[in-house]
Amino acid sequence: MKGTLQIIRMTGKLTIYAFVLTTVLFNSILAGTVHSQAVKSVKEAKISIDIDDVSLAEALRMIENNSEYYFAYKDSELKENNDVRISVNADDQTFESLLLEISRQANVSFRQVNDRISVRQVSKNAQHKNDRVVVQTNVSGIITDENGVPLPGATILEKGTSNGTVTDIEGKYALSVSRDATLSISFVGYESMDVSINGRSVIDVSLNPDISSLEEVVVIGYGTQKKSDLTGSVASVKAEDLTAYPAVSAIQALQGRAAGLQIQSTNGEPGSAHVVRIRGASSINAASDPIYVVDGFVGATLPPPEDIASIEVLKDASATAIYGARAGNGVVIITTKRGNNERARISYDAYTSWNALDATKYDRLSGPEWAEITAKTNFLNGVNVYNGQAFIERILAGERPQEHDWVDELTRTGRIESHNLSVTGGSENSNYFSSLSYFDQDGVVYGSDLERFTLRLNSDHKIGKRVKIGNTLLLSRSKSNRQSNVNPQDNSNDYIKRTVSVNPYKPIYGPDGYYAGSDDHDPDADGIFDQDPTHIIWAAKENLDLYTSNRAWTSAYLDFEVIDGLTLHTMASIDFNYQKREDRNDFNNIEGTQLVLNESTSLTFRNNEDRTWFIENTATYDKSFGKHKITALLGSQFQNSLSTFFQVSDGAFENTDYWFYSRPKIVNPSDPSIPFVIPSANNGQAESGVNSYFGRIFYDFAGKYLVTATVRRDGSSKFGLDRRWGTFPAISVAWRLTEETFMPDLPWLTDLKLRGGYGISGSDNVGNYQYAAALGQGGNYSYSFDGGEIFGATLSRNANRVIQWEEIKMGNIAFDASLFDGRLNLTADFYDKTTSGLFLPFAPSLELGAELNPSGNLGEVSNKGVDISINSINMRGQFTWTTDVVFGTVKNKVISLPENADRFAGDGWQNRVYNITRVGEEIGAIYGFELDGIFQNWDEVYAHAYQDQALLGFDTDNNPIYDTNARDSVTMRSSTSPGDFRFKDLNGDGFIDNDGDRTIIGSTIPDFTWGLTNTFSYKGILLSVFFQGVHGVNVVNTLKNDYTTRERLEAWDGEGSSTTQPRLAGNGNGRTSSYRVEDASYVRLKNLRLGYSLPRQLLDPIGLGEFQIYGTATNLFTMTKYTGYDPEVGLRSGGDNEEAGVDRGQYPYTRQFTIGFKVSF
Repeated sequence: MKGTLQIIRMTGKLTIYAFVLTTVLFNSILAGTVHSQAVKSVKEAKISIDIDDVSLAEALRMIENNSEYYFAYKDSELKENNDVRISVNADDQTFESLLLEISRQANVSFRQVNDRISVRQVSKNAQHKNDRVVVQTNVSGIITDENGVPLPGATILEKGTSNGTVTDIEGKYALSVSRDATLSISFVGYESMDVSINGRSVIDVSLNPDISSLEEVVVIGYGTQKKSDLTGSVASVKAEDLTAYPAVSAIQALQGRAAGLQIQSTNGEPGSAHVVRIRGASSINAASDPIYVVDGFVGATLPPPEDIASIEVLKDASATAIYGARAGNGVVIITTKRGNNERARISYDAYTSWNALDATKYDRLSGPEWAEITAKTNFLNGVNVYNGQAFIERILAGERPQEHDWVDELTRTGRIESHNLSVTGGSENSNYFSSLSYFDQDGVVYGSDLERFTLRLNSDHKIGKRVKIGNTLLLSRSKSNRQSNVNPQDNSNDYIKRTVSVNPYKPIYGPDGYYAGSDDHDPDADGIFDQDPTHIIWAAKENLDLYTSNRAWTSAYLDFEVIDGLTLHTMASIDFNYQKREDRNDFNNIEGTQLVLNESTSLTFRNNEDRTWFIENTATYDKSFGKHKITALLGSQFQNSLSTFFQVSDGAFENTDYWFYSRPKIVNPSDPSIPFVIPSANNGQAESGVNSYFGRIFYDFAGKYLVTATVRRDGSSKFGLDRRWGTFPAISVAWRLTEETFMPDLPWLTDLKLRGGYGISGSDNVGNYQYAAALGQGGNYSYSFDGGEIFGATLSRNANRVIQWEEIKMGNIAFDASLFDGRLNLTADFYDKTTSGLFLPFAPSLELGAELNPSGNLGEVSNKGVDISINSINMRGQFTWTTDVVFGTVKNKVISLPENADRFAGDGWQNRVYNITRVGEEIGAIYGFELDGIFQNWDEVYAHAYQDQALLGFDTDNNPIYDTNARDSVTMRSSTSPGDFRFKDLNGDGFIDNDGDRTIIGSTIPDFTWGLTNTFSYKGILLSVFFQGVHGVNVVNTLKNDYTTRERLEAWDGEGSSTTQPRLAGNGNGRTSSYRVEDASYVRLKNLRLGYSLPRQLLDPIGLGEFQIYGTATNLFTMTKYTGYDPEVGLRSGGDNEEAGVDRGQYPYTRQFTIGFKVSF
């Protein structure tokens, strides 16, 4: 890894130069033939056109299609004018005469700036002004935003005339105006400003954001829409929020940024997956993650955060139904950056991060404390002679052997290094965006790291006025070493938990520097250091679990405007992903139980190849007439996925000086013809496809009444012919009350809109080929033929021809409000989502004869809640302060299960249950015994329900007969005694047992989550503070009262000594109970970012467009009652909702500190 990084650093300059040269050449090929031409004045340009009885808007569209000019106006300002019917015939006339005639008929005025002509209503009583001689003067300057960043394309007009210009890529302008002129400066999304010349020749202007504007455009399925016209529930996240702090993936950067969106990492390991829930968990035993749509490709590779322009989260069924079958869990639409009509701009962003692990949070015993606890535990158990007793007594006598910090040896200061180089630019007809990214992370646990390269090239090109083509290309390669473990049945890689539990006197290395074994232990410590069969540090540093992924994704599209308003779109994409896993398990020469012999070595190679192709065709028609506007969409989509794998394994190698598959192996001395390890090989292939047809219509009447209706029909190869197709409709409406005449004129209310919708979406999240029977050899069926053994096969799964789509039905009621001229914006959504026909296994009659239980559409789950988003502009001007708040609640409830039977989840290797899924309760609730204090004396022990007390037997009614005289040390070792937990007898039957006395003791689904971001800026200084909160959630802390935790110092030590901590040597105290269930609510300072951008006057002389330095602190502090390392505990196994809320000592999250810079030129 480090050697690779050094090579990259040595060749970095050459790589950058080559990349820039390639991009510039590409730009030259695409855009070099396009020459800008001076746009003629309307006084000079001529046109021939026949306009007959059409609306003003239609007349302007006809002129645009027959000229090089574009008209700019607001529909709301020209409502009355648009009702006028326009008729005019121009035969080789000047534009000026044409516009004057339209102006007379529609009572509007026109103002030309280059190829843009603005249209405004004029007063009916306005009088024409006489012409006069104007004395001209030259004025120039720079137009910037509130942070001093140049605004290319800003419009500068001499007020009252058509004389104007636009700023260049650096925000600069120059204009000849009259000496007493006033400049009107405007830019989309910013407040316009009028500035008097007053004899000045240089005028620099800083524009403030137009916070009252509701014209923000968001991406929806297969198109875009004004945010003000939305009828469904859509949350939008800006690009700058995604890069506010270093994040491995775009999903990690979304955490806390959108209401109703809950994101958790499975653990803190580099490259670890994330569990994403939109409005709760929709499935019980399957993943409930949303689908990801990247640049139109459903299920595409997620790009690095630096390449993303925007992310939209579609939350309700009226918004997601256009994606139909796989949109039941929500949709995340990602749009990557694309080029612009400006000259090439090169940007470079680099940062370095350090990750720190606060090991003191594990709160472990010191060596002497451990010795004291060990001696005391044996004494309380009546054990007078035990392993390592002499060693313990030496410590208690004051000797201080060397202590060893296994957690410190396992961990290190993690580090991240990131570089992103991008080039963007183009011309009026062709543009491009290209980027090259490198990301390298060393995790805090040895042997865990991630290295990733990404190359992107997006381009768009106009062919004439009606055709547009473009492409997207992504190439990536990543390598990661993994040390975490997500299998609840196997704790072999839970290194953190195991190192926390290690005896503090157990040596890590011997005198020769090799890993310490029994021969390196203190002779008096015999038997107390070898409790773990694996030397954890050796396993972490010497074994290897390497994942390599090579990915290539490309798409191409064609847009053709057949007639005005009707556009045909086609896109084809293909995604290749080749993955390789190399798993090495070495041998060692560690003496004692941690010895791993050569015959235990193993090597596994697994190659996966995934290929997905995707074809999309749509037709969109956009038409306005009078106060009516209609946008209609029809489309089809075809997607096919093919996955293949090949795996080989071998082992028992003579040595591991080098690793490859075919190499010398150890001979079995008992039978040389039979190897210690028999090589194995297997392979498989799976293919699936989805065909889809969909339509949507949007209707807008006067911006007041809005309706969106959607329907999609999907066919999935995962179901049988009779159940293959599903239909998913949705409808939503919106009513803008502020446009109604009956609404009072409230100066503080800028906009108020009510929304409502209902729809059905689906899920095919089930295995392939369920409709077909399957044969297998899982039962190890063998037969003897001619003295040999032949393996046979049997029916492993019956055909299931009735399984069909899961259906997700959702209703949504909401309102959007804008107050105080847009300085305060509020959105609130109230939703009710029900998932029916869940894929769940059931036990059929044994006569069916199959090994595996089939799945059916047999469950139902409900999620209800509220999403709230608030944005406020608290101060503006040179000093700005904005606040963004997101808040979400969810109430999850299981409605039905197969035969309404409870479902349990836990650790198979401990035979311990942690979670239950039960009708009427949430998915994966924490399940166990309720505490009723601690037994303080023997009388309390024998007065309680039967909880493994000493017995004489049972009476004729099966009631326990206690041996109340059994109160000695033998009884304390084998039976419930004073100092043990007392559990509640919930069913009152006199027995503490699993069937009647376990209950739900905690929730794994938060009551509500929130995010709070405050952003401050002043003269190039930017400060962002992001808090995140999770409340009303519990976690089972399995490390609580572990062998080496300090809680053992507070253990019960006689009557009245403790009512919370049990005795050191207890009976039954380790069972799942409310003792280990803790409140895991937290408030976290997720990110603190401070940046500074150099002012223009320093950048211009050296030819830079931007230079910013910044520093961030991530996970800076957390306020919580949770006593474990971190309250943010992810799902254990592949996003399974039934296995949530259990802290098993997972790979830890860390604090992160970053410094970086951005530069462009």
